[in-house]
Amino acid sequence: MNTSFQAQTDKKNTFKVESAILYAEWLCPAAVAGNDCPVCVKTAMVGNGAPVEIKGRSSKGKAPGNIKGTIINNMFTGELQIPDKIDPSAEFWFEVKLPKHGLSDESNSVPGRPQIIISKMGWDRSTIKRDENTTLSIEFDSPVDNDTDADVFIYEYDQDGNHDPVTQFKTTVNNKKIELTWHFTYFSDTDDIPTDSELKKYNRAYNPPQFFFVVNIDGVSIGKNRKAASLYSRTKHP
Repeated sequence: MNTSFQAQTDKKNTFKVESAILYAEWLCPAAVAGNDCPVCVKTAMVGNGAPVEIKGRSSKGKAPGNIKGTIINNMFTGELQIPDKIDPSAEFWFEVKLPKHGLSDESNSVPGRPQIIISKMGWDRSTIKRDENTTLSIEFDSPVDNDTDADVFIYEYDQDGNHDPVTQFKTTVNNKKIELTWHFTYFSDTDDIPTDSELKKYNRAYNPPQFFFVVNIDGVSIGKNRKAASLYSRTKHP
């Protein structure tokens, strides 16, 4: 793309700019079977609303689905659906086209991975006090290679859905399992938490803080629907 312009600066000038696809890439390290994998296309000098077409490709077996969308602020992000059954040795990539601009490009390729199935996910206890340790674990029922990278996020549950992030860890899979110890420290002020006796006056009961965790592995989020059992904090003894 030519970005060099030569013209008089004391008068109005009109230039024709060249549109371009800067890159097209997967936003996950692998294409996991049965998962919707995020992709991104970055452009230059492309107006808002320009149509974009993406077609999934595979070196073996069935390819991912296709998606269409529009460019906004020179960017498009979407998700390609990976088939439920794939060849584990396959590589996946996608083709991107901007039909109104006559532009096309190909993404990087990522390896295929079998569908992630879990057999167990939860905490080693149901309640915890400040400055105690608890262990969270997740066991896989499907093949997951040792040393596969994983991110673990712990959230404090909010009934309105605005869950508060507490902390996060980077770890790896070992023997089809992830296990982490968390030292619990509750920093929020507990002085204003009413006691059971105070709440009973209004026919209510004490509801202690609840925590759950989410595991991200190969672009798949596990537990985001609170599949893991909640951990309750006894931050104050009513």
